[in-house]
Amino acid sequence: DPGMREFLRNIFLECDTEVSIFRDAWVQVGADDSGKPIMRKLLRKARLDIVPRRWDFLADIKTVPMGGASKMEFQRKLFDMDYHIQAASNLSIARDSGIEGRVRFLFIVVEREPPFVVATYSLEHDSNALRLGALEWERRMATYARCAHEKHWPGYDPGFNAIDIPPWAVKQYEQEAE
Repeated sequence: DPGMREFLRNIFLECDTEVSIFRDAWVQVGADDSGKPIMRKLLRKARLDIVPRRWDFLADIKTVPMGGASKMEFQRKLFDMDYHIQAASNLSIARDSGIEGRVRFLFIVVEREPPFVVATYSLEHDSNALRLGALEWERRMATYARCAHEKHWPGYDPGFNAIDIPPWAVKQYEQEAE
């Protein structure tokens, strides 16, 4: 589409690229005995591919395999790879850093193989993706802050743990042996 090509050309001519932002945020990690919130300062960071100087969005470039730029495939990847959470956090950090007026997040999706098809997708300010992405990002930040405060990082059982092949695999072997 020649119109889209011209639009993208203008964005790249009038933008800042690979912008790193670091911004502190206070996150509640619990409450003391009197109910007063216990807060912890966390350093948030964002790496913005594209910050246009005169448009109302931030943008990120994603490369995908052939066919991956289709709306259906990228919609799946948007969810599977948590791109909606990345978009929500980047918009929040940019806003808190004084980058005003950015209400949308644009993905420029480029296929890696010829003919290098390009598609652009926008997460609008009122989208479920940005709303739910922001909620999930806040939940993850709270979990991280709590773990850092308590100095307890949950994981898998420590030490040596007995393991065996799953029951369905035993059944498969036994059926093949019959």
